[in-house]
Amino acid sequence: MVINEEWPRMREGETVASTGAQTLERLKTAIAEAKPDGDWQESRQAEAANQLWQVYQSRQARLEAAGEGVNSVVWFALIIGGIMSVSFPYLFGGPNLVPHVIIVVALTATITLLLFAISQMENPFSGGAQVNPDAFRAATERLL
Repeated sequence: MVINEEWPRMREGETVASTGAQTLERLKTAIAEAKPDGDWQESRQAEAANQLWQVYQSRQARLEAAGEGVNSVVWFALIIGGIMSVSFPYLFGGPNLVPHVIIVVALTATITLLLFAISQMENPFSGGAQVNPDAFRAATERLL
């Protein structure tokens, strides 16, 4: 099964086998070689080709998402922006030190939490917020 073979590889960041691409190619060939008999079957053939194209695009998007993370330039901007955001309140010290420190600590904690969330969601098929293959398996079981 394509899902069972590709999913662990995507999670580990390895190269994905061509099994899925071969299956899509066989489906494409079957759709192209079908001989429609009438307008209704021609429209069904065109719809099948459109659906297959959407499956191909979705597969490519998943494969690209598995290998990519947040760009280093974006990380640089996030970290520098976080440091600037935390440092900025120090330019305008408040009349009371305790509330000012509480506000800066809350801001720092919020920015740190957001950066941590970004790092956890950086790779959708691994890490703390990984996407599980359960929906794909359920769909495959229903179709087969």
